[in-house]
Amino acid sequence: MDIRFCYRVSAKAGMAHDMETGESVDAFAEFKFCEVEREPGDYEAKHRSLAQRLARQMGIDSEHVIPISQAEYDTEMGDDEDDQR
Repeated sequence: MDIRFCYRVSAKAGMAHDMETGESVDAFAEFKFCEVEREPGDYEAKHRSLAQRLARQMGIDSEHVIPISQAEYDTEMGDDEDDQR
């Protein structure tokens, strides 16, 4: 099974910009673990923990990395369930 953790990076972090206006916009990130043998014991705790790691790696405040649902990520990215990642 595959396990996904999805995030919105707030426009306040200044990580993404609208190409036409130059204004800061939200960015989105996903961690996908493929062929995992079992689900993590506490998905929500792992989701939050990975958000903090992502913030550290990006050099931004952890408050700017917001865990979101897979459905919200797919909607924002325009992905279909059958798409390959």
